[in-house]
Amino acid sequence: MKLKKIPIFIDIIALILAFLIGIFLRFGGMNFPKHYIWRIFLFDVAVIIYFYIRGLYHQRYYSFFKDLKMITEAFEAAMFVYLLITFAFKMEQVSRLLLFYVIIAGYILLICDKILINYAQSKKFKKGIGLKNVIIIGDPNKLPLKFLNSLSNRELGRNVIGYINDQVVEVDKIQYLGGSQVLEECVEKHKVDEIIVAAEKYQELAINFCIKKYIGFLSMYPFGRSEYPYEIEVIGNEVFFRLREVFTDTNWGRVKRLIDLFVSTIAFIIALPLFLIIAIAIKIDSKGPIFYIQDRIGLHGKLFKLYKFRTMVVNADKLLEELFKQNPELEREYRINHKLKNDPRITRVGKILRKFSLDELPQLLNIIKGDMSLVGPRPYMPKEIKECEGYEEILWRVPPGLTGLWQISGRASTDFSTRLKMDEYYIMNWSFWLDIEILIKTIPAVLKKDGAY
Repeated sequence: MKLKKIPIFIDIIALILAFLIGIFLRFGGMNFPKHYIWRIFLFDVAVIIYFYIRGLYHQRYYSFFKDLKMITEAFEAAMFVYLLITFAFKMEQVSRLLLFYVIIAGYILLICDKILINYAQSKKFKKGIGLKNVIIIGDPNKLPLKFLNSLSNRELGRNVIGYINDQVVEVDKIQYLGGSQVLEECVEKHKVDEIIVAAEKYQELAINFCIKKYIGFLSMYPFGRSEYPYEIEVIGNEVFFRLREVFTDTNWGRVKRLIDLFVSTIAFIIALPLFLIIAIAIKIDSKGPIFYIQDRIGLHGKLFKLYKFRTMVVNADKLLEELFKQNPELEREYRINHKLKNDPRITRVGKILRKFSLDELPQLLNIIKGDMSLVGPRPYMPKEIKECEGYEEILWRVPPGLTGLWQISGRASTDFSTRLKMDEYYIMNWSFWLDIEILIKTIPAVLKKDGAY
């Protein structure tokens, strides 16, 4: 789900105001020990990070009581972090009365800002702004009446295009689109973001379709097969079952994104002198641009621009076709590995960069932008889709990675089919600790230069 920046900004303002109110109540003005600033800042950052990890800034539909519970949990977590750091670094205790005032003021202000955000969001939805296009599959009358009315009135941030069912039924305000055979056509035509299942017989069809098309799935029926990752969502006091992203839409997935952003930003800053040295070397060594920019397949099958240092001569793709004509053996090697072990198109500097994977350093920018992750499946090229053998339904449910199982298991010497299996295994067995293991093993794998060409 897309990150919403305005609620983050409003929460930051609310927490700053809470700090100023706390200072005024505790010291009777703005004359106070300045070391309190960064300590309360630490507390506020912990609150914002907790909200982010729990998905508060990714929601479309807001529940006041759910937000109230999350605010309470956030303050508990922030207090724990603050006390832990204070104890670990043997810091002088901050005024307990000041902390009390800040928490009370922050609690009141955050509740008020959530009420304001919810009101503004509902107004936007009723005007048709920021709506998610949905199609109901099955008889809409089987949906809970209150939920159906909320859908029709756009209160839930959804614009109902119509319903698909093998029989026409009487239902107010919702258009009949046709039988189940028109599902794909309607989704493409109306750019549908989500399918809501209102008949159990369509459950399997809808799940498989949503997985294939990378669109949202919501059902009033429990999942019959455990291999489908799902979560329970309460909307308007009604329980629904949602098809969950493998990990991008989970608490751990958001922790992963925070780590990606932090580590890649620090690494990019540290590597800037090396960027300059490599750029100069590439320019001296051969004619052409410093960077090689290529379309790759990212999250949900969407294309993004992948950045690399150029390691080949200009017009390398045209030269590859000529090489195939001159030596059919090279074409067979390329089809198996999608690389050539002794590629004559690689420049002198390019060979060094590839040996130590330095050509991939610009992908730190892709990670900062959110196109990629530190760890993930290989970023596949559009021309490789036909060779993915059906794996794409799994592979593109997560962002591609700078490193992965393929990187620590032979790198380019691993054939294409094996890479697909490794990437599938990573996604289906993902955990935070698996990422840590891969990152640790990447360093010796790069230094050993096994399979690097």
